[in-house]
Amino acid sequence: MSRPAFFFVLLSLACSAAAQPRRHDRVVVVPAPGKVVVDGDLEDWDLSAALDCTFDESLRPRFSVAIAFMYDAKALYIAARFHDDTPLCNRHDPKVEPNKGWAGDCLQVRLSSDPKAPYPLRNSNDDRICHLTMWHYTDRGEPVLQIQYGM
Repeated sequence: MSRPAFFFVLLSLACSAAAQPRRHDRVVVVPAPGKVVVDGDLEDWDLSAALDCTFDESLRPRFSVAIAFMYDAKALYIAARFHDDTPLCNRHDPKVEPNKGWAGDCLQVRLSSDPKAPYPLRNSNDDRICHLTMWHYTDRGEPVLQIQYGM
């Protein structure tokens, strides 16, 4: 099986509205070791290439995330294991403000489909960038994934 066509330009973790994102210029995406079941249990994941992210080293025990990527013939899979008292809590209603998830607790992953694109991309409106913003809309208890090309 060939590697996925995605070149990961930037991975950012927004731990709070006030935090600055932590950047990685690339991630390793490993092949899924078997059939992937999306169930929240990471015991069957290959976490060998997981990134450990934190905004401030002194806060690592309480505020950090490990993020891992896997792929198979059907999909790219993203897993995140948070160390946070209230992970991904966010009051931005996706039915009212679908583009505001970034302004609260969220996980943002930015992908570029062009492996020759420079890092970092200078033009945030570049449609080669796919922004995945994931959060938990606290008021209704629902997970949210917002996908946007460019900014």
